[in-house]
Amino acid sequence: MAKKYEGCAVGIDLGTTYSCVAVWLEQHCRVEIIHNDQGNNTTPSCVAFTDQQRLIGEAAKNQAATNPENTVFDAKRLIGRKFSDPVIQKDKMLWPFKVVAGINDKPMISLNYKGQEKHLLAEEVSSMVLIKMREIAEAYLETPVENAVVTVPAYFNDSQRKATIDAGAIAGLNVMRIINEPTAAAIAYGLDKRTDCVEERNIFIFDLGGGTFDVSLLTIKDKVFQVKATAGNTHLGGEDFDNRMVNYFVQEFKRKNKVDISGNPRALRRLRSACERAKRILSYAVTTNIEVDALFQGVDFCSSITRAKFEEINMELFEECMETVDRCLSDANMDKSSVHDVVLVGGSSRIPKVQELLQGFFDGKVLCKSINPDEAVAYGAAVQAALLSKGIVNVPNLVLLDITPLSLGVSVQGDLMSVVIPRNTTIPVRRTKTYVTTEDNQSAVMIEVYEGERTRASDNNLLGFFTLSGIPPAPRGHPLYETFDIDENGILSVSAEEESTGNKNEITITNEKERLSTKEIKRMIQEAEYYKAEDKKFLRKAKAMNDLDYYVYKIKNALKKKDISSKLCSKEKENVSSAIARATDLLEDNNQQDDIVVFEDNLKELESIIERMKAMGKIEFVYIHTHLSLISSQSKVTRDIEMSTKKGCPSHAEAMQLKQPGAPFKCSGCKQMGFGPSYHCESSNCSYVLHEECANAVSIAFHPFFSKSNFEFHEKAPGKRTRYCDGCGKDVLGFVYHCSTTGYDLHPCCLKLKHNISDQEGRVTLELCQKVPSKCVKCKHRNVVERVKGWSYVSSGGDCCYHVSCVKELILENWKKGYFSQETNNSIGMSSDRENTQVALRSMEIVPSGRRSRRINKYTKIAVLVFKLVVSAIFGNPISAIAALVEALVTD
Repeated sequence: MAKKYEGCAVGIDLGTTYSCVAVWLEQHCRVEIIHNDQGNNTTPSCVAFTDQQRLIGEAAKNQAATNPENTVFDAKRLIGRKFSDPVIQKDKMLWPFKVVAGINDKPMISLNYKGQEKHLLAEEVSSMVLIKMREIAEAYLETPVENAVVTVPAYFNDSQRKATIDAGAIAGLNVMRIINEPTAAAIAYGLDKRTDCVEERNIFIFDLGGGTFDVSLLTIKDKVFQVKATAGNTHLGGEDFDNRMVNYFVQEFKRKNKVDISGNPRALRRLRSACERAKRILSYAVTTNIEVDALFQGVDFCSSITRAKFEEINMELFEECMETVDRCLSDANMDKSSVHDVVLVGGSSRIPKVQELLQGFFDGKVLCKSINPDEAVAYGAAVQAALLSKGIVNVPNLVLLDITPLSLGVSVQGDLMSVVIPRNTTIPVRRTKTYVTTEDNQSAVMIEVYEGERTRASDNNLLGFFTLSGIPPAPRGHPLYETFDIDENGILSVSAEEESTGNKNEITITNEKERLSTKEIKRMIQEAEYYKAEDKKFLRKAKAMNDLDYYVYKIKNALKKKDISSKLCSKEKENVSSAIARATDLLEDNNQQDDIVVFEDNLKELESIIERMKAMGKIEFVYIHTHLSLISSQSKVTRDIEMSTKKGCPSHAEAMQLKQPGAPFKCSGCKQMGFGPSYHCESSNCSYVLHEECANAVSIAFHPFFSKSNFEFHEKAPGKRTRYCDGCGKDVLGFVYHCSTTGYDLHPCCLKLKHNISDQEGRVTLELCQKVPSKCVKCKHRNVVERVKGWSYVSSGGDCCYHVSCVKELILENWKKGYFSQETNNSIGMSSDRENTQVALRSMEIVPSGRRSRRINKYTKIAVLVFKLVVSAIFGNPISAIAALVEALVTD
C-alpha cells in the first residue's frame, strides 16, 4: 500500500472540539474518512500534559476531569487573536487552564509538564492536533504524509488563517491551501448528490460546529462551485450551549447547597462533561438526568433537564443563528424561496430546535441530512487536496470559486475605512482605486491596509502598512493609484503607484508582527520533535513494564505446577526465583525515575532463563514470546493480539477471557452478531467482546474459495457504508480481511465459515455456494449483486436458499425462542443435543426433505394464542381465546 499512496495529500478538518482527516483514493474514485486508533472517524482536538507524558485526542479528553488545569482545548478560539481581545478575556474565565499575555500581546497557555512550567502558543497546540491527524493518516496509508489542505471557518480573518498555516508548518505539513469549511462541505454534498447537475442550483450550507458557526450560499452548475455569500460567527457553537448549561446548573447547585463551585476547575470539568452528554441525549429524548457523584466536597449532584428548558436557556443563541442566515441571503441579494437545498453540517446542527427554526425560516423546506455532518468538511478538503496534487488523474473535474469573507481597504483622512475589495467578492481578484494627496507639495504617503466592516478604520484589523515616496511637488488632489490583488490562496498584495514619475511601491501582506517568525517556527518544530521523542520513550518504557509483568505472571504460574517444578534442580529454582524477585521489586517500587534500560535488562534476563529452560526440555513456553513477536511484526495490527486464552482489551489493562458459547453477542471487532466461543474483557462493566476469529486474527487467512496468501488483515476498516462484506453482504464497520487480488472484503467470522453446515450426525443440511441467483426463503430477495451482495446457503435438496446474513438472523431468533442450549457447536452455534438441534433446524426450514415440523407449528400457535388470550383479558371477553387454545392443544 505504501507505493500506491506515496506522495498522497490529505484533507484535514481542524475543528474546535473534534478534528477529522480524509484522503482521496484514486483507484476507487472516492474519499476515505480515516479512523483513529480507537476506530472513531473524529478525534477530540484536545492536548493534555501530565507528570509522565503528553496526550493527544481521545486519551487527553478521557483524563480531563482529573487533570483540568493541564488539559488544553478550544485552541481554535485562541489562534490568531490578541490577549487583549474581549473574546479572550471573556473565555479565559471559563477555561480551567491558565491563559497569560505573551510577546506582542499574544495569548499563551500556562501549564505544568513533568513538574516544569510550560508556556504554549495556540499555534503549538493546534500543531499537536495536526500531528495527531497526520499520524492517523500515515498509519492508514503506510507512507509519510507531507501535504494537506486544512479547513478554517469562513469568517476567520487574515491573522487567524495565517496562524493556521503556521500551525501546519510546525506539524511538518505543507499546507497546500486553506479553504472555508462550508465551501468544503458544499463540495462533499455536490459530489455526493449533485454530480449531474446541469441547471444552476442554489445550495445553502448551514455549518454549526463545536465552536464556530458559518453559513454560505453557493451555486452549482456543470461542476462549477461558486460561493455567492458567506456569514458567520467564529465564537458560536456547541461549546457555548454547554457553557450556558453549566452556568444554569452551577446556580442550581449553589441554590441547593449554598456553595459556589464556579472557582473549582475539577468540579466544572466534570459538570461540563455531564452537560455535554445531556445535550446529546436531548437531541433524541425530551428529558434527561444530570448525575455527578461527589461533585464538590463530597456532595453528590443530581438534577434533570428537559428539552424545552435547554431550548429556553439557549434560545438567544439559536435566534442569532437565524439572523446570520438572513444576513447571508441579503448579502447575496437572493430570496429564500430561490434556495433549492439546505444542507446541515456540524455536530450542533443535530439540535432539534435549530432544525425547527431553520426549516421554519425556509418556509417548511425539507432539510438535507444525507451527508454525515461530522465528516463532510474533511471530505471536501480531501477532494481539494486531490485537485491540487500532481500526478492524480482520476479526480472529479470541478472548479471552485471562493470569496473573501471580509472587506479590504485603506485608511483615508479622518480615520475612515475606504473599501477597495468588498466582502463576498470572488477570488482570485484584482482591483485598482484612485486616491489623491491631502496636502500641497506632499512628497510621500503612508498607506495602511485594513480588513473588516467597521466605518472607522482603527476599529478594523490592521494587516500592514507601507510608504510611497518620491511624489513630485504638486497641489493637493494629485492622483495616486492603489491596487489590491488576492490570489487563489487568499494571499493579499497591495501596491501604490504615482503615474507621472512611475514611482511604485508594494507589499505582500504577511502580518509579520502578529505571525510567528521563521526562527520561532523553527524552534517550535524542534520542540515538537522533542515531545515526539518523549512520547516514544514513554511508550517504550510502558511496553517494557507490561512485558516484564507478563513474564513474571506466566513464570510464577508455571512454577506452581508440580510437573514443571519437579524438573528443575534447586539451583535453577533459585536463579528463577531471584530473577522474579528482582523484576517484582522493580515493578512494585516507584519506578517512574528508573531508566528504560533497567526494565529491558530485566526483561532480557527472564527471556534468557525461559530460552535455556526450553532448550533443556525442562519446560514448554510455546506462547509467551513467540506469539507476541509474531503479531507485533504485522504492520496493520497496532495492538498485540495474543493467540492463547487471553487477549488485551484496548480500554483496560485486564486481559480477555475465552468463554464458551452462551447468549448471542455483538462483536466489538467486526461489529457483527456472534453465536460461538468469544473473548470477554474481565474488567467489570466492560462490554468489549470479540469473536474467536477476530481475537485470533493474523495477517494470512484461508477460505476454500481463495488462495490463503491473498488476504491481509485490517484491524479497523472505515466506518462509511461504501464497503461491504462479500460473505454476508453487511457493512464493514470493524475488523476485516481484504484480498488484494480479487478485491473481496470479509469479516473474520465470515472468512472462517465452514464450507458446509451439517447436523449432529454429519448430514449436510446447508451447502455454502458463491453468488447463487436464487430467492432467499427469509427475505425473498434474489442473491445478485444489484439486490443482495454475498454468498448463499442452499439446502442439500436444493429447495431452500438463504443468505448468510439471514441464517445468522434465524439463529438469533431461534435462540431467543429457547431452541438452543448453552453448550453449542462451534461452527454454527446450534445445540449439541440432537433433539434440540433438529428442532432448531426445522424452525429455520432447513430440513433437506423440505418437510415442516408440526412441533414447531404447535409452539408457534400456542405462543400466538396465549398472546391473544392476554390481550383479550385486558380489552375484552377471553372466553373465545380460551376455547381456541384448548382446541389447538387437543388437535396437536
